[in-house]
Amino acid sequence: RYRGFLVAPVTGDYRLWIAGNDKCELWFSDGTVKHPDTNALLTNRFGKQLLAHNQSPIDSFPSSYRGFDRLLSQRSRVVRLTAGEPYYIEVLQKKGGGTPSHISVAWQ
Repeated sequence: RYRGFLVAPVTGDYRLWIAGNDKCELWFSDGTVKHPDTNALLTNRFGKQLLAHNQSPIDSFPSSYRGFDRLLSQRSRVVRLTAGEPYYIEVLQKKGGGTPSHISVAWQ
């Protein structure tokens, strides 16, 4: 499990990708989830949403190192980020046996 904050250098639309073995998930809080009581926008771990993952329902073969295009699910939807604002990000990985462990995240 890796946790932190992503800060965009400029305001704009971004996309994120994840690659890893064997199973991995990219969680992100972009301020689109509202607190159920206060209606405030959440940009912390409580507002996180699954943006991308490497979990094929058909097989369990991992993506290659930085192989971001094996599954469509490895690519996130477009997220709008504001320059200088911190956005919570969390990466989860579950490793099986076999090949050496790796995980990669990219954004553009």
